Amino acid sequence: MSPCQQVLVLDADQLSTLAVVRSLGRSGCAVTAAAASPHAIAFQSRYASRHLIYPDPLQQHGAFLEWLTNTLTNHFFDLVIPVTDRSIVPILTIRNALEALSPIAIAPNPVMEQVVSKCRMHSLAREAGLDVPESWIIKAPAALETIDPRNGFPLVVKAERSLAWLDGYGQALETRYVMDRATLKDIWARYALYGDVLVQSRVMGHGVGLGLLARDGLLVNCFQYRRLHELPLTGGGSAYRVSEALDPVLEDQATQLVRQLGWHGAMMLEFKYDPRAKRYWFIEANGRFWGGLPLALAAGVDFPRHLLALYQNQSVSQSAYSVGVRGRNLERDIDWTRSAVRHADIPTTRIVSDALKLVLPREHIDSFAVDDPRPLASEVRHIGCRLIGAVRRRKRLSASNARESEFRKNPQQIRSCLQQAQRLVLVCSGNIMRSAFAEAYLAKKFASQPGSPAVVSAGLDAQPGRPADPIARNIAHNHKLSLEDHRARALAMLELTENDVIFVMERSQVAEAAKRYPTHASRIYLLTVLTPSLPIDIVDPNGEGPATCQAIFHQIIDALEPVMDCITHQRQRLP
Repeated sequence: MSPCQQVLVLDADQLSTLAVVRSLGRSGCAVTAAAASPHAIAFQSRYASRHLIYPDPLQQHGAFLEWLTNTLTNHFFDLVIPVTDRSIVPILTIRNALEALSPIAIAPNPVMEQVVSKCRMHSLAREAGLDVPESWIIKAPAALETIDPRNGFPLVVKAERSLAWLDGYGQALETRYVMDRATLKDIWARYALYGDVLVQSRVMGHGVGLGLLARDGLLVNCFQYRRLHELPLTGGGSAYRVSEALDPVLEDQATQLVRQLGWHGAMMLEFKYDPRAKRYWFIEANGRFWGGLPLALAAGVDFPRHLLALYQNQSVSQSAYSVGVRGRNLERDIDWTRSAVRHADIPTTRIVSDALKLVLPREHIDSFAVDDPRPLASEVRHIGCRLIGAVRRRKRLSASNARESEFRKNPQQIRSCLQQAQRLVLVCSGNIMRSAFAEAYLAKKFASQPGSPAVVSAGLDAQPGRPADPIARNIAHNHKLSLEDHRARALAMLELTENDVIFVMERSQVAEAAKRYPTHASRIYLLTVLTPSLPIDIVDPNGEGPATCQAIFHQIIDALEPVMDCITHQRQRLP
């Protein structure tokens, strides 16, 4: 391989990207790492010769594609490697124009469109002879009534894609476990906004990953590992995993599937293995590098280097690798440990034993390499800051709880503030659901009452300009309100004054808003403060279905009524 290959690697905030950067850098490539965050962990690697920052594809889809086009126009690269769906899916939309500038390590679009679709992959896997869980592809609500699972609930609900764009903004659509038909209908209504919905019976067993490389439908390299820790505990990405000998049964299934797809490039196939039935259940496919990639390199399979060779039409063959090598994502594994401690079904002895294995020779941390230690130091600093931040948030939340409890017992202070308020500021997280609905509701009520305070909404972590959630828009319409023209704004964009009263939805937001705006802390209240009969927090319904959202919005209306009464009655008494 030529030592002067120029490679652009996107998604540098991922540990899998760090593994790619290290692999290609050690091979003599000049690696440019790019990410949406200046704090991306791969930027810490000695093997990243240059760092680039781009607009976040989830928030600025068009700006990201413009950045990539300009970058490839102005700089030559032998290969561009996107590592996550955040960059891959947008690239597919203008792939031809980009590939006129540089080769891109993504399988052909017709193939990728099949792989990113969970419904299509389910059908292809079945056609290829793989065992798939009992499944239903739901295109219309009436089809939900036909679901009659042999083993009953829970059922697994998957959106057509795990990452989808709506109104120009990306949304992660997580796999959901539902315990009853009502919840199934509710989650289906949310996921149906993005396409068909796959419903499956839940299968038990431990997670098995099969990382592979294929050339035009021919399997050329394969690596098998077992997930020891998954987060969340119900099943998800691996936090800790171990390399296993390649099972010929699994290898044959992978061979059949990549042949049927005509796959070209890197891929990970996810299975559940039932040891009692000795059966592999196909779960899903990821047409890209995967989270457990650092383990493959530690065990001896250099997938990134082989991928580069593949795109240079060089020969690639099956790599021998070490079995029993373990690797962990340190931050995720700490989160797994914290969750496992609270889970009665996971023995304490297992938790302690797995933690102590960290010092064994065959153990590897994804962020650490002897010749490249800075990423681990960066990760440790990040984890430390997270833990310290969590402690501080708990302290602020404790103080906030005491304050809100006192206000609920004696609401005179807030009533006095409301009587003097010139503006009500309604705040949630993203300003696309709760606070947006509350603003529209109050604005309509106050429209016929001269002298009422102004009303505005914002989000602590809003993406400015984002439209209201489509389900929120529908519910607002049912209340004869309109959110069609609403666009999210960040609280930081508002110029707060001493005559504002700020209402937030959750106790944690009281503490966070008071931290950010200490001079206004005495005028920040929970929206439910005057309604002790309601749950103290109005929880975020983002990602939930219409029934859940409707229930949350009814809580908002109930919480707003005493606020309006307080303002209206006082101002009616004024001369």
